[in-house]
Amino acid sequence: MLKVSSLVSKGVRFLVPPDNEIGQLVFYSLSQEYAIPTLSPWYVPKNSRNPFVLSLYVNDYRMLFEFLTLKNPPKIAFLIQYNYDFELVLELLERTQLPYAVFYYSEITASGDCETLFLQVEDAIAYHIVIVGNSKTTSQIIFNAKSRQMMSHHYSFYLTNPEVNLTSLGVDRVPAKIFVGGFQSYVTSEVEQVRQRDVLIYQSKKSVLPSDWKMYTVLALDILSVLNLSVNKLQTDLGKGLQSSKASIDLFEDDLAETCLCNKSQPEVKQWKYGRQMMETIKQTAFEGFSGYVRFSVENRRYVNTSMWQYKGANNIFKVASWSEQSQLTVSEQHDNKLIPDKLRHFKITSILEKPFTQRVLDSNGNPTDQLEGYCVDLIQQLSARIGFSYEIYIVPDGKYGSRESSNWNGMIREVVSGFADMAVAPLTISAERQKWVDFTKPYMTSGISIMIKKPEKESPSIFSFLRPFKSDIWYLTMAGYACVCTMLFVIAYFDPFERRDQGEEETSQPIDTDEQEFSYLGSLKHLGLLNSLWFSMSSILNQGSDILPQSIAGRVVAGSWWFFTLFIVSAYTANLAAFLTFERLESPINSATDLAQQSRIKYGCVKDGTTMNFFKNSPIPIFQRMHAFMSSISPSPYMSSNQEGIKRVRESGGDYAFLLESAMNEYTAQQPPCDTMIVGSNLDSKGYGIALTKNSVWTHNFTVEILKLTEEGVLQELKNKWWYHRGQCPIASETAGRSGKEGLGFRQVAGIFYILVTGLVLAMLIMLLETFVYKCVNYGRVKRLKERKKTEFEKFKCMGLVSTERYAPAYPPPLLVEEDMGYATIASPRPSQTMPGRLAVKMNQTSFDSTSISV
Repeated sequence: MLKVSSLVSKGVRFLVPPDNEIGQLVFYSLSQEYAIPTLSPWYVPKNSRNPFVLSLYVNDYRMLFEFLTLKNPPKIAFLIQYNYDFELVLELLERTQLPYAVFYYSEITASGDCETLFLQVEDAIAYHIVIVGNSKTTSQIIFNAKSRQMMSHHYSFYLTNPEVNLTSLGVDRVPAKIFVGGFQSYVTSEVEQVRQRDVLIYQSKKSVLPSDWKMYTVLALDILSVLNLSVNKLQTDLGKGLQSSKASIDLFEDDLAETCLCNKSQPEVKQWKYGRQMMETIKQTAFEGFSGYVRFSVENRRYVNTSMWQYKGANNIFKVASWSEQSQLTVSEQHDNKLIPDKLRHFKITSILEKPFTQRVLDSNGNPTDQLEGYCVDLIQQLSARIGFSYEIYIVPDGKYGSRESSNWNGMIREVVSGFADMAVAPLTISAERQKWVDFTKPYMTSGISIMIKKPEKESPSIFSFLRPFKSDIWYLTMAGYACVCTMLFVIAYFDPFERRDQGEEETSQPIDTDEQEFSYLGSLKHLGLLNSLWFSMSSILNQGSDILPQSIAGRVVAGSWWFFTLFIVSAYTANLAAFLTFERLESPINSATDLAQQSRIKYGCVKDGTTMNFFKNSPIPIFQRMHAFMSSISPSPYMSSNQEGIKRVRESGGDYAFLLESAMNEYTAQQPPCDTMIVGSNLDSKGYGIALTKNSVWTHNFTVEILKLTEEGVLQELKNKWWYHRGQCPIASETAGRSGKEGLGFRQVAGIFYILVTGLVLAMLIMLLETFVYKCVNYGRVKRLKERKKTEFEKFKCMGLVSTERYAPAYPPPLLVEEDMGYATIASPRPSQTMPGRLAVKMNQTSFDSTSISV
């Protein structure tokens, strides 16, 4: 400060402050003390009420804020360098209604400093970035943004410092929009000569040039012009009041020669007597300078008349808006037209080879060509016809959908973010992470994560298919009930007197053939013995009826309960029998994601670096976390590079691998030969496929509206039917089920019934032979004795004249049997008559046989 004050004493009457804050404060203080005009090329805060300080600074941020208000972005990130227009920007931020986030920095010395800023910007989800700082730090931010793949269509950068050499940063062909505020062309021959001279001076003194030396040089030249014009005008005005025309006034007379702040004995500091007049003359100065039109306001500020330029290359810089104190913001026609979508525009569209969305057309030999077809191709054609644009489609080089790798994207998202493609039309899932970097339309198709497994072999109907309507436990319980009912009927018939009463009356009224009773192990045909109980119960359940019925009340209660039970059992069996005979079931080893997670035999995986993988990775649901841990731990890796690779592994795994993919692709694969895959369970989530466009694209709304119209008109559903089902070569499950119900039953479905019939016939023949054999073995000796006695008794009756030796007709049969042990003999009547029954009971003595001992 002492050095500067000594310059004042030597005749310095104008001050130009340096580019550091302390030097500026010293100069401002001296100017006010000595009434010395100070012309600053830097921003002077409004709260500085020094009447001797004028600022030629051109970066008035009012133009920037009005331009941002016109564009109305969703959010703005302000990267503000400390001590560089800090107060000016904050002053305008307090009055704005725009959504913004402010991030401060001091100096950018390494890429890590920029990384911190960029992470903050990403967290704020801001794609319009305003950089407020000197040219050095601004250049560092732009350079690192390019390295970080932030120079894409969805980003817009607003540089408030026109000093930045964008051409040297290599951003001539980046898709990002770069706007520069300030005057456009300040590199004239005069400016360049001054700069070269100053560079030599600074190099000789081994000093460092100011960071914004180009702008400083331009403003310094304008300051010299202001001083030259002002001094001449003031001298002219003052000379007009002199009596002698040859007299002149020396504005720089040495009236401050003795003034020095270091002289403490001086009671009062003198001021330049022409200082205030000079300031008023300077304020009235107006001219076209190197930095634009120069004119000052009553507030000691320069009237701003600046422009906003869009940078598209060294030879492609055009004005998009201008701003002045009088007319405020004026948007140029060239930029105004770009805010409206062109009626016919050519789009570069990226996609991925994924049947049936996008696939190559096959020639007559079955070889793929360069021509593309599919659902997405038809969708683009529909949108092109409705909106009006031309397009070209190319396949994404790395064959990926798009995921974050460290700080960069890959796949189709990278193509859109980097500006290589205007949009991506593919089965691209709409996610929150992707939405931060691209714009999505409304979904044109909904889908979800599903499970694909190899279709198990159809279970051929067994010979006992008729047993399927009931599970084994029902059959066991039915047989147990049958046994219990038979046992209960037998017990009741044996002990209940009312059950045996009718049989007893029969025995007293009519003698029973004792031989017949003895040789019949079934007993009486009307008696509910054990075998008859089994027969009664079986005929009841088969709805055939029986000639044997319970007579007692207890027996009838048991029979009624059994009939009620069999009514419902037979009805349920009949209702389910047709379904089990006509439908062939597929026994799937798993039926849901829970089954998949609870076993380890069947391995499962998904596409690597896709939304399905991220779903399991980020899901808070325990079962999905468990599945992700399993997929990450097994070897070989279950992750596939594409859906086609995963489908191939499913088909070749023999049922030991399940693939997790979008249900739309799963449905399509199930309709393609060899028809050996199937979907199991329900979808694990719900998501939509959308078209990805560059961030803040003016076309997003147009595409969304047309997609909604296509959905309402049923065009999208028709496209899906065309590529999924009409071209499918496998029967649809519902159609197969319908045909199966209409087809007739084959022998395989009902073979068991025929086997049971044949088995019953053979078994009956064997039982008949066995009964005959057992009967003959057990009764052979006794029958022989009876036959001999019968012959003897017959001879006796013949001698007594009761029978004739003549051959009897069938109406007069010979006596059948004589039973000695019981004391009775049964003989045939010679003639039937009313007085003589058909059979006679003949009582004989044990020792002799005579006619008087026979009683009838």
